Amino acid sequence: MTLRSRIFVFLIATIGFSQTACFSVKPDTAKGGGKHFEEFFLGENRYQYFIKPFVFSKDGADLGLDITFRYPQKSDTGTLNFTLITNEAQSKVTGIELANNHHTVELDDLKLVYTSRESDNEFHARYSTDIQSDEVVQLLSDSDWTMKLIYQKGSDLFHPARRSQRILSQLQSGLYPRVSQSSDDSFFIDSGD
Repeated sequence: MTLRSRIFVFLIATIGFSQTACFSVKPDTAKGGGKHFEEFFLGENRYQYFIKPFVFSKDGADLGLDITFRYPQKSDTGTLNFTLITNEAQSKVTGIELANNHHTVELDDLKLVYTSRESDNEFHARYSTDIQSDEVVQLLSDSDWTMKLIYQKGSDLFHPARRSQRILSQLQSGLYPRVSQSSDDSFFIDSGD
């Protein structure tokens, strides 16, 4: 093999290696239930979870919700985002109540991210707020969720769409067991001694 051929092979191998190294920066998603959430390892037995958007509905309106949070740092805050889609002009949302049969989370520090009026005369408003990671875990313990939007005058109660009911059940069975451990010590059988 000539010197020129060796240099060419070396360059191709180097380019190939650098391309695969650059494209593999994103960690693998979680296995089992991973089509509804993604799990990212942060180091030191800490994970970040992204619950992919799912839909709540009521007459004339849909609401897409997604949540990002870290575990096991229960005192850490996550991010809850939602997009309200209506057929008519909206009142500004001033607070939300996200609830299941056992727990209710009230959030009123909403940030309006954007508003738009689509060509099909739909009104879109995107909001974001912080949520405690331990509150997300408590919500995941039950798949029967509701979301109430609170306005200056009045409120609207949204229920999960049929597909979202299945997603919430899968989150309860797939994600909740991963994040419901009280601490790293619960792994060891002699942790109570």
